[in-house]
Amino acid sequence: MPVCSTTYVLVNTMHHWHKAIDDGQSVQVVFVDFNKAFEHVDHNVLMARLVQFGLPDTITCWMF
Repeated sequence: MPVCSTTYVLVNTMHHWHKAIDDGQSVQVVFVDFNKAFEHVDHNVLMARLVQFGLPDTITCWMF
């Protein structure tokens, strides 16, 4: 959201999460920090492990 501040986006996201929980829904979130994450990892080994764990192809292709 280019016109919104980071604070606005975080508050808005938390609002939606709390509303979902209040409505009896579940909230599942994955936080990923890609900063220098793959500098010292053999990409072939990492890809094989991701596939082994059952990650969908769309996610593994997006990552590499």
